[in-house]
Parts: sequence; structure tokens; C-alpha cells
Amino acid sequence: MKSSHVPRWIRRGAIVAIMALIAGACSSKPTASAPGITATTITIGSHQPLTGPAAPGYSEISVASNAYFKYVNDNGGVNGRKINYI
Repeated sequence: MKSSHVPRWIRRGAIVAIMALIAGACSSKPTASAPGITATTITIGSHQPLTGPAAPGYSEISVASNAYFKYVNDNGGVNGRKINYI
């Protein structure tokens, strides 16, 4: 079985992009300020190949992101808002 390896810079870039989205989506006021943001939720999404030749290198991203956002939600969310990860 062939082992898949996602380069470190891709993983770091994905983490930086996700954190930038979260930071940009949050404000100190619990009101909706942009599409995908309500007073109680922040909706974000992701897309990457889950099938085909590129899938082995990227299939872990959505699973890991979902686990991280579940952890964030279980610990109070972001400024009290829960993350809805699609």
C-alpha cells in the first residue's frame, strides 16, 4: 500500500487560512456582520478532493478540520459562536 504524505507547508497553509477566516469572521459584538455569520454561529466550508488520484494526500484535511472545530465548539466556540463546518 502506498503511503500518502501531505507536505508540511500545505498543512500549515490550510491552518493559517482557517484561522484567518475565523479571526476575520469574529467581532466583539454578537450580531451578524457578514454572510455565514449569525449571532450564534459561524458557517465555514472547505473543498478538497475526496476521491480520485489526488484524494490520498487531502482526505485527512476535512476529517481533521471537523475534529478541531468540534473541539472548539465543545470549549465555548469563538466569542460564544459555534462553528458550523461544511
